Amino acid sequence: MAGFLSRILGFQSAVVVYAQPNQFTTSVDPYEIPAVVRAIQLLSTDIARLPVCVETADGERIDSPVLDLFNREASRWQTGFDFRRYLTSQALSSGNGIALIRRDSSGAVAELTPIAAGMTTALIDDDGVHYKIAGQMLEADQVIHIGCYPNIRNPAWYRSPIDACTAAFALAADENAAHAALVKTGSTGKVVISHP
Repeated sequence: MAGFLSRILGFQSAVVVYAQPNQFTTSVDPYEIPAVVRAIQLLSTDIARLPVCVETADGERIDSPVLDLFNREASRWQTGFDFRRYLTSQALSSGNGIALIRRDSSGAVAELTPIAAGMTTALIDDDGVHYKIAGQMLEADQVIHIGCYPNIRNPAWYRSPIDACTAAFALAADENAAHAALVKTGSTGKVVISHP
């Protein structure tokens, strides 16, 4: 049979090789993509540089002791700029930037302590929004909450732009895997006929 094919097709010997590319991956950690990390850094730093003011409901600017926490020292270990940058980067990366408002014995705001992403959930009921941080329920006036995109499943919670782009990240990961397979094997998983 091989002699018959060689006379018709004009070649002497053939080897059929099936090259199977690596399995495509649809899971990608966006925080390993340099462009995503840099975008979060740039946006959070630029937003943290903006001036902070306190306004009444009718738009009148007023002086407040809270301004010192935002503009000078948010806590004993964090400047106001670093605090605003951290909260903004958390909102961009996880959808929610949460900080605990710590008060002194007189009830005045003493410092603002950021809470790591994933440590908080927000619940809404007839009495308003409540936050659960490390198993403890807190009222909305005990927390600063900065959100990114509203979550349609929970009006008290937000989504990040990264969550909104999950399908695009998965497609990019599949494209990269297909390109890597093409470069390594010279094929995309099809039958290749090679001869000496």
